[in-house]
Amino acid sequence: AVDEAESDATIEVLKGTYNESIIIDKNITIRGQGKSTVIKLPDAANSIGNRDFGDNTRSVYTPLFISDATDVTVSDLSVDGRNQGSGGNAFFGVYVENSTGSIADVTVTNTTQGADGTPSGNQFNNGIHVSNRQSADHFFRVEDTVVRSFGKNGIRMEATDAGGLSIAVENNTIVGAGPTPAVAQNGLSLVSVSGIVSDNTIDQLGYVSDSGVASGLISTSDLGEIEFVGNTLRDSTDGSGSNVGMYLSGDSVSLDENRFVGTDFALFVNDELNTLNLTSNTFRGQSAALLLDNTETISLSENTFENNTRHLRDFDAESELSNIVENNTFDSAAFVESGSEFVYSSIQDAVSGDRLSGGGASAGDTIIIEPGNYDENVIINTENITLKGPNAGIDGDSDQRGAEATITEGVNVRSSTVTLDGLEVQNPGEQGAADPIDFAGAVGVNIQTDETDVTIENTVISRVGTNDDDANPLGIYAPDGTTGLTVSDNLITDLEGTDEDEGAVQAVQVDESGTAITDVSV
Repeated sequence: AVDEAESDATIEVLKGTYNESIIIDKNITIRGQGKSTVIKLPDAANSIGNRDFGDNTRSVYTPLFISDATDVTVSDLSVDGRNQGSGGNAFFGVYVENSTGSIADVTVTNTTQGADGTPSGNQFNNGIHVSNRQSADHFFRVEDTVVRSFGKNGIRMEATDAGGLSIAVENNTIVGAGPTPAVAQNGLSLVSVSGIVSDNTIDQLGYVSDSGVASGLISTSDLGEIEFVGNTLRDSTDGSGSNVGMYLSGDSVSLDENRFVGTDFALFVNDELNTLNLTSNTFRGQSAALLLDNTETISLSENTFENNTRHLRDFDAESELSNIVENNTFDSAAFVESGSEFVYSSIQDAVSGDRLSGGGASAGDTIIIEPGNYDENVIINTENITLKGPNAGIDGDSDQRGAEATITEGVNVRSSTVTLDGLEVQNPGEQGAADPIDFAGAVGVNIQTDETDVTIENTVISRVGTNDDDANPLGIYAPDGTTGLTVSDNLITDLEGTDEDEGAVQAVQVDESGTAITDVSV
């Protein structure tokens, strides 16, 4: 039917399975009747010819080949590659070359190798492959399409010569194989293209390896101007720490209203991207949400960062972290005030660094802590640092205090010359039984023996020991050997001791001399 059709004809394809390799080299429309119209690669498929893919020349096999057309449309059908890829060849469900047109409402499956559909290490088993290899410019659209059970790339779009390729990739679903050691899969791979990528869902991509990266979306060569709008990238995590929601390089890239959920790393911007604009995106549940490297111009506004281990890392430490935090929404955020690469979700990581990337504060640093709940016990082992909360300089009992940065499991100070300013510290505790006359329960701020010059000011210490009534809690405890403690302008409240008549709690217990305690409300 294709061979007999004249230019601009429409071919209606009824339900059924068509075991053939179709070559389209003219301007036509092929329209099926939904998923039940299936183009399936035959047993003895012929190669459409050899192509140079950079590393070497490979024979290309595909059920559907579109070549040298300026207005072609394929819609409302399924393409089944029957997993007939092989190690030395290129195998694509749909291969588009030097053409302008669209693919819409198509399901592409089984484009890897092996009967069970498990991905192999072949880097050229793709669901849909769109390539411009000539000097003329082309435009290609892929929309409302499902790609699953592929080898390397769900969809790959590339311009490899002097001609440009503009793209529109919209409202597609790309599903990977989940965690696999066979190949670092990519949902959508873009090379030297421009255009728009919107409203796609990409998930189940993971590479179980110490090297290499699986990506929901990847660009390893420069992109032109391109927008990513309303996409969802999720569930790429496999615990290896080498999977990325988006890995980008290029000229000018904008991301608006995208959702990154549960990937290892949400967005890695690399290779001297010139301009990056991020607006109204959501980064949730990432090991690291945003990684920036060699990016010249960055604009981040109205993005939401929630439940991430690390919200942001700028490898060049050139971003104004305070401005980023001010112009975006963080459920919690802690960072060293000057010269830091990181915005953490954990105060402890800001103090000590994390196991993946190091970092942490040095002597003389101030850690800025934004409002939020910090469900952790903070241990301070670094000397001469300040933890500065959102209510620094405001009396703990003042009605001028704003939203608090609340540490929910207490603070342990194990270094000297440490200042806590403008925080809220809680420690409801599981205290265990103690003699009613002993102060042996939970502690809000616990200062280690022999530490000197610790200052606690403008801080609320509350809800200490409230989980049970089996012991007597302490708001602040400084044992024998500590010196130079200053407790000033704090509010200490809601400490719950035993239910025995002789039980008691203690707001501040100090076993040392020379302590200045001023303007403390209990």
